[in-house]
This record gives sequence, C-alpha cells and structure tokens, in this order.
Amino acid sequence: MVEGDADPIIINGIIQRLISLDKVKVDVNSFAIIPTGQSRHTDALIRILVEANPKPSIGVLFDDDDGGRKRYENVKKILEVNHIPYAFLEKGSTTEDYVISPRGIFAKAVASYLTKIVGTKAEEIYAGVEKSFDKAFNGGTQNIKGLAKWSRGIGKELGLIDKEISPVGIAREYVLMLDGEEADKVKANELKRSVGLIKIITGIIELPEQTLAQEEIFQSAP
Repeated sequence: MVEGDADPIIINGIIQRLISLDKVKVDVNSFAIIPTGQSRHTDALIRILVEANPKPSIGVLFDDDDGGRKRYENVKKILEVNHIPYAFLEKGSTTEDYVISPRGIFAKAVASYLTKIVGTKAEEIYAGVEKSFDKAFNGGTQNIKGLAKWSRGIGKELGLIDKEISPVGIAREYVLMLDGEEADKVKANELKRSVGLIKIITGIIELPEQTLAQEEIFQSAP
C-alpha cells in the first residue's frame, strides 16, 4: 500500500523497466500496489484487506514527509495489532524522488505533460522546465528530494497556469517515456536509487524471483 494515486503508476513503471534491464528479478504477477488516497481512508482500507478471506500479504510504504508521518500516526495501532510490516522512504523523500533519470526522463515528462495542458510553446516550456530543474536540484547530480512538489508547481512557476499539475498526469507521461527511446540513454548511475526503492519494498513484502520461463517470456515481448 502506498499513499498517492501517482505512486502505483511510477513504481510499476520503475519495476518493469528494471526487470527489462535485468537489474531486478522479481515476479510481480501476484503483486498489487494500492493507493490509500487521503490519510483518513488508510485505516479503513487496511481493515478491509485484513478482514479479507483469504488474507493477502500486506505491506505499507510511507513517504518520509509531514504527510507520510501523519498518515503513519493515524494507522500505527492497526499496523502493530495486525503485525503489518511497513517502511519509510529516505528522510524527506517521496516516491518521485526515486524515479529513473530525474532530469533526462522525468523532467522531460513534466514538460511534455505541461505542453499538452497549455497547447503551445513547446520549446519554451522544455527550456523553462530544464532551467528550473537545474536550479532546484543542481542539475540532478546528487540524490534528489522534493521532486514531487517541484513538478506540481512548475506550471505556476513559469507563469503558464494558475494551479498545480496533476501528479497522475505527470506519472502517466513519465511511464510512457520510460518505455521509449529516452530510456535507452539512461546511465547505470541513474538506476541506483530506483533499485534502492525496490529493495525497500521487498524488505516489507516478499516477492518471489522470476523463473527462467518468465524471464524468457518477458525478454521476448515486443
């Protein structure tokens, strides 16, 4: 279980890409990522899953920001009573901070989605987004924190729209690019943090390894 609606899209995209690059070997056929939405709904959703028959294996992943900490406090008791494992992301981080290629793919996905909203100024938008990214994250050369907040507010920052951008829209655009030509240019050091995210997830919920037959099927897929 994760927090926002964009998280399952991003995490599934990362896992599939890492599998295709042979960086992780997990079988995700029985694995589902469920967003809990607003904090007050988390407790109810956990209770529904706990009372299901058969009961699924459950793990909860929290962002390590104010919202994630508050969410944890709201469900701490039910996690303890039902012995449900959980984990926090790195201090101050959200799911977006673990994306593959923050500047090369994610920032371009933000620009692409913003261009679709505005309908014009593609070149100006791409240039503005990249300039803002480099200023906010020092070119993305170090571990990034705050990518979610930056991406949602970039449209207002550039004076193009007066509201935040949909994180789900950004996530969908990102996953599309993650499966495109830009992904083939990703360097090994741009994968490390994403692999770390999968290790956090497999630390709270066991995922079986792919069988040889599954690997062959995945590799032969178009």
